[in-house]
Amino acid sequence: RADRWEQVGRAWVLRPPEGVAWKAAVHFTGGAFASILPRLSYGLLLEKLAKRGVFVVATPYSTGFDYTKCVGEAFGVFNEASSLLQLDSDPISGKTVSELPVYGVGHSLGSVVQLLGGCTVTGAAAAAAAAAPGRQGNVLISFNNKPASEAVPVFGKVVGEEMRDGGMGSFAPMLTQALSSQQQMGSAMQAQMAQVNAMISMLAQSPSQLAQLAPMLEMLGVSADQLEELLPVLSQIQTLSNDMASGNTEFSPSRGEIRDLVASGGYQTTRSLLVRFADDGIDETPALEQLLTEAAGEDAGDNVKSVTLPGGHTSPMSISMPGVAANSRPKTGGVADGPLSSDFPASSSSSGRSRSMSSSSSRSMSKVLQERDMEYLADSIVGWMEDRI
Repeated sequence: RADRWEQVGRAWVLRPPEGVAWKAAVHFTGGAFASILPRLSYGLLLEKLAKRGVFVVATPYSTGFDYTKCVGEAFGVFNEASSLLQLDSDPISGKTVSELPVYGVGHSLGSVVQLLGGCTVTGAAAAAAAAAPGRQGNVLISFNNKPASEAVPVFGKVVGEEMRDGGMGSFAPMLTQALSSQQQMGSAMQAQMAQVNAMISMLAQSPSQLAQLAPMLEMLGVSADQLEELLPVLSQIQTLSNDMASGNTEFSPSRGEIRDLVASGGYQTTRSLLVRFADDGIDETPALEQLLTEAAGEDAGDNVKSVTLPGGHTSPMSISMPGVAANSRPKTGGVADGPLSSDFPASSSSSGRSRSMSSSSSRSMSKVLQERDMEYLADSIVGWMEDRI
């Protein structure tokens, strides 16, 4: 999949494959921490959309407690790419990118970014959102707007799962401890995390030093290439860990302020598709649906639609690292599918060969289920768009 991606400005762009007419353009924003690497974190879903005629513009942005900065960064990157792409045209229809209907698609924190991008907000976020091409609608997937005290530890666990499945081995659970409250850590763990943060800072400034860490990384089940790809994610973990340690522990605007903004008619995007997953324990889509429905009044029936699909909170994700098949462990739904320490329990009566066969069979089934779930999600998104194209 990676060979069809191209970087335009700071955005990652995936065009529909040859022979597929362009139907719409999508501005995609990913969830917490994964948002900085949308090409690696959501490649499978975005490829499915592109195959259905969607011109994908995925915008990296940094996870932080200030939502308006997230919005300003994501929409600023999108505007920059849109300006560079506006005259690119579909070989089949001749339509330029600027003539395509534009939709926002966001997952988890990315759905909050898209929601606020469609609201009357202030500061840099307002300027970036106002400059963006007009939206035909937003697709808000796995919406979650919990307070930081509840959300950050859960997202840390989610990131840990995905990093492990993406090939980060035992390095993942150690890093996600950085997202726990510093006050809840023992002194030994705090010292260990201080060392991890120092290493991340060093590598961010001088990635060439990764080679010197190869022996240690091998013990942790991660290669130097994989760690280099994930440095942007690790830097965000470090930043939020430091913020939490210094007492900055709440998102802004708060969930109450966002609720009041939407309830008062501040959300200006007319059409919204809300997607939730049946086994998502942290989803807050029903509350958002009620808010949008009440704000839309008599027009809600035409403009606010929700669907429930099989899967869990991380179902749209497919972290793929160099040399590792994406998501080799089954996703059975919910926030966490099992302990971070191991994928499959060892059996004293099983031979290594039978365990290997079991693991292989499980990975094959996982791939089948993931492909199925991604197809459902892509069909739901593009089908909803086609109602008005």
